[in-house]
Amino acid sequence: MVDGELLEVLKGCEEVLRDRLSRSSSAESFLTDFKDLVESMLSARPTSSNSTEWSGEYYAAVVEELRALGLHRLHDVDTDFEEVTLQIIDAGSRRHLLPITIPRPGELRHLTVRMDLPGRTGPAKIPVSRTGGRLGLAEVVQAFEKTLEEFQPLWDQLDDLDVNTWIVEPDQPRRSHTYRRIALGNNLYLQIDIDPTSPLAPPAYKFLGADRAAAKCRETARKNIGAWDATNLLRKNIESLLEMTLPSRPMTDASQRSALGSHEMEGKECGICYSRQLPIDLGGDIDGEVNGSGAVPDQVCRNGSCGKLFHHRCLYEWLRSVPATRVVFGAWHGSCPYCSAVITTTKP
Repeated sequence: MVDGELLEVLKGCEEVLRDRLSRSSSAESFLTDFKDLVESMLSARPTSSNSTEWSGEYYAAVVEELRALGLHRLHDVDTDFEEVTLQIIDAGSRRHLLPITIPRPGELRHLTVRMDLPGRTGPAKIPVSRTGGRLGLAEVVQAFEKTLEEFQPLWDQLDDLDVNTWIVEPDQPRRSHTYRRIALGNNLYLQIDIDPTSPLAPPAYKFLGADRAAAKCRETARKNIGAWDATNLLRKNIESLLEMTLPSRPMTDASQRSALGSHEMEGKECGICYSRQLPIDLGGDIDGEVNGSGAVPDQVCRNGSCGKLFHHRCLYEWLRSVPATRVVFGAWHGSCPYCSAVITTTKP
């Protein structure tokens, strides 16, 4: 290929090349990126005037839109230039990734966008504006930024909990998660699910643990719920509700292990399958942690000296396999596989 042909292939890619050069750790890595870019451009060249494949002009127009947005917002571009991932910083200095599938010229009806937001985790199809020959990426980013503003109060409260309390689940919180399972000590847990539209209101909650300890917490919460102050931090309200300071994530010294319970230091794996996350095809949808029938252990032995956790599905299958298990009004009553105390569950 002569120099003139190469320049024609790469026409409109100058900013992309400069960005890749600035991010390359060595000349070799840049040459690899350069080779991939040239090959992808060559494979995408139209074979006829009626082709609906990529054209140099279309590619250049998309690059120009990205340049107008600011290359500091460009997080990643796949090798085929079919998906770009933008990074957006919200008012709370939180980084959000926004993958956008770029349509080919013959499919210019919509952009496909994936957002990690409460209630909006699936792909969303956004009509292409095509104003002045543009895809309308700037409008997509503006709409996304406006949506981020709605969730700032929610994320402020969740971030405060993540920093100052011992969060057991989710193990790696996503911005779409509105629930938290908080360790209270002695194998007792508080699970909350926050309303994204009213993050300072009392959340839906339940206690997981031995019967006596859980019942005591429920009674304390019931007594204090009337004093809930919607102008205060969610964490402070929960502490007032339970009349205790929520423990922070412990170090590994012996005194903290003794105070908080050995099971909490050992992890939260299921006592039957010995895994933390149940495969989705066995445990239901990936967000089943909240509704009690999903992917993380949420069934607890009520014996205070045991407190073992089990996946709903695992415990159900275990009890169903034991001949001594009784079924009464749809509930399965049997023995804990660890301490033999009575344990009950329902069909998932």
